Amino acid sequence: MDTDIDDHLSTSTEIGSNKESEADKTKEFPRYTRYMVVASCFVIQGLACGVVHSWGVQQEYLANNVYTGDTKKIETLSYIGTLMFFSVYFWGMPAGWVAEVWSYRKLCFLGTLVMALGELLASFSKEPWQLCITQGIVFGIGIGMVFGPSSTAPAGWFTKRRGLAIGITVAGVGVGGLVIAPLTEALVRSTSVAWSQRITALYILVLGTISSYFVRVPKQDKTRSFNSFDWRAFYNRRFAVHTAMVFFVTAAYIVPYTYLPEFWVKHGISSQNASVLIAVANVASSVGRVATGFAADYIGVLNSLVLSLVVAAISCLVIWPFATNIGVGVVMALFYGFTAGGYWSLAPLAAAKLFGVEKLTSNSGTFYTVSAIGAWLGNPVGNAILNGPGHGTQFLGMSLYIGVLWFASFLMAVVNRASYSKRSRSANAGYDRHITIFSPEGRLFQVEYAFKAISNAGMTSVGVRGKDSVVIATQKKVPDKLIDASTVTHIFQITPYIGCVMTGLDPDARNQVMRARQEAAEFKYKHGYEMAPDMLAKRMANINQVYTQKAFMRPLGVSMILIGWDIERGPQLYKTDPAGYFAGFRATVAGAKHQEAFNYLEKKLKNDEPANVEDAIELAVATLSSVLSANFKAQDLEIAVVTKDSPEFRVLTTEDIDGELTRIAEKD
Repeated sequence: MDTDIDDHLSTSTEIGSNKESEADKTKEFPRYTRYMVVASCFVIQGLACGVVHSWGVQQEYLANNVYTGDTKKIETLSYIGTLMFFSVYFWGMPAGWVAEVWSYRKLCFLGTLVMALGELLASFSKEPWQLCITQGIVFGIGIGMVFGPSSTAPAGWFTKRRGLAIGITVAGVGVGGLVIAPLTEALVRSTSVAWSQRITALYILVLGTISSYFVRVPKQDKTRSFNSFDWRAFYNRRFAVHTAMVFFVTAAYIVPYTYLPEFWVKHGISSQNASVLIAVANVASSVGRVATGFAADYIGVLNSLVLSLVVAAISCLVIWPFATNIGVGVVMALFYGFTAGGYWSLAPLAAAKLFGVEKLTSNSGTFYTVSAIGAWLGNPVGNAILNGPGHGTQFLGMSLYIGVLWFASFLMAVVNRASYSKRSRSANAGYDRHITIFSPEGRLFQVEYAFKAISNAGMTSVGVRGKDSVVIATQKKVPDKLIDASTVTHIFQITPYIGCVMTGLDPDARNQVMRARQEAAEFKYKHGYEMAPDMLAKRMANINQVYTQKAFMRPLGVSMILIGWDIERGPQLYKTDPAGYFAGFRATVAGAKHQEAFNYLEKKLKNDEPANVEDAIELAVATLSSVLSANFKAQDLEIAVVTKDSPEFRVLTTEDIDGELTRIAEKD
């Protein structure tokens, strides 16, 4: 095996998984970061779509109190809601692309300003055509700028609970409507439409600005530009089928909310009860967005999507024609609201599943832009069918029209579900089991699993380099009370001047330490002097990298942090990982909660390195205490140092560690 490794070192190259995968990185971010992203996107969704849903309140007041009897102006007012709904989708492609290339945060902030400006200008509009420009177009552009980025940004922060995160985010649409609609009605009745719009502009500006600050993704790809849009996506059959599905749903979705109240009133249900039934549908929609997202984490995104679409189709084809009383009307409102609302959680999740989370925002924006035509045609086509001869009060033609659209979207989802299953059966047996096979996304899963083994070992190790010293510190955990604690260690001496701390699987750690000692001994035997820390780190990284090329090997689930003294360069700190990556650090971390520890060290090392070994030890211990929320005793830690005055690698005794902890406590 050693011969094979040496033969491959000259041709080995870095692989795509040099560092932890993006999914693993997001798991290590502080929870409040991920939760704040979800909460801020929830608020932005509620502000943007809540105003759209509450426009009907202002339209009703203007039609009955300001433009009474002027049918032309009243007809012009009816276009404003359609313009806003159309804008949500039409601007999806440019907004998604700008967010991925430029900045999610800045785009949402700019969209918030445009929405507030649209509402403010609308408050000074005197004619319906002016409202079409300000409320319909300007405000609509603002909605289009924030809708796509805010509905997809949380996806990159979650893996196991991605469906629930997206479900909570898009539930802001329903909650925003439930909150803003009655608020708008109260403002209109107590003041005027103009002042309700000014107040709306104010709270959009305040809440939207605060929320926009927290909208971001774990990693912004700075290598992409506005000229690098991949138009080849439209030649992908799966992409085209998913686009068709979104088109059909967008054309169908809003029509029942528009015409069901009229259907119920014509069948003897009072307008008040019809409003209550629509409110029930809105509540069911909000619950469905969260519930279906949660279910997708367990039964699968594509399975949940197929189920939601077919139930929505059944509710329109089978339940709607018989919903002529309150009882069946409640059933219709619950079934349609729950499944149709759930679609909005599942659509971006399905896009992430089919095409990857890296381009989710731009892909979703593309789907929305293409489907904007459906948003524009949905209600007019439904109204034309309703006004056709022979329909009367049954609305049979309309229910068939909407049901067929939902059923067509169901068929599109089934096609993609079958295609994905076929690809998974043929490919997953390879790239998820064999180290030498890349996944379609360019990942080596077995290497990523090695990183997970390091994090799951439950240990955290820290290395800190000072001006004249370098320190490593780690937890000391004895797994069994019957084990002799003196035989348990994660810190090893490799040469008189080099040592390391190993984080991950203990058997792999001992194997790699043995190999490092062998390499250092052979180097000294061949050249007559000690191997430098950077040379040893490079050699071990090269060996690790070869382990990712051969099917009969497996990557070692361990990370090595090397410290030593170089005669020319002074204190040295290096880290290697299972992918074969290595680099020198001012400070570094390996193991559980490594991202929190990195964040802590970045704050502490903004200005300068520790001046002496005592400061370096203090920073290493403080980092472990902070991220692990623990007060350590001497027997809970292992610490080793290398200093200018004593360049030999030295492991501190329990008494030495106790003295350092006492000194730190007294200093505090």
